[in-house]
Amino acid sequence: MYRALKLARLAPGDWVAITGAGGGLGHLGVQFAKAMSYKVIAIDSGPEKQAVCQRFGADYFIDFNTTADVVREVTATTGGGADTVIASAATKSSYIQATSMVATGGSLLCIGLPPEKFDLPISIADCIGRSCHIIGVNAGSLRETEEALEYAAQHNIQVLTQVFPMAEAEEVFRLVAAGKVVGRAVLDLEA
Repeated sequence: MYRALKLARLAPGDWVAITGAGGGLGHLGVQFAKAMSYKVIAIDSGPEKQAVCQRFGADYFIDFNTTADVVREVTATTGGGADTVIASAATKSSYIQATSMVATGGSLLCIGLPPEKFDLPISIADCIGRSCHIIGVNAGSLRETEEALEYAAQHNIQVLTQVFPMAEAEEVFRLVAAGKVVGRAVLDLEA
């Protein structure tokens, strides 16, 4: 998430929308974005994830299960779309929405890797017309990881974890796939 925000070419006060904002990567993205002085729209579902996103400073929370039109809500809140959308939710539906939430001149940062193969649903004409940037974000170098950890320590970035015994691994994978884990799921190898 730190690397993604560095690649986004943002200025303080710009809007960042994060899909999967209450999950393992998303809750870190909310914190990094706030530490970098961006305005954050957290997109996820449920009161637990809303509470986490608000705790870490999200300016606005959109529950995709109870909001009739997420794209319209983002567009209305930002006055035309998010300057950057970070797609950390690894679902086809979140990517479909993400492409429509990017403001003119904005960026879509692809982080979440969906289990199924599909093409981004944005036409070349739309991409050109909106002057948007689509950026794939990998983990980066060891130096970038060290830089992210230093930044996290300086800005008190916290990692929320839910620890499960290894015997429950299969159930944990189901919970993660269903988006039911708040923060990061950790398997305890000794339990």
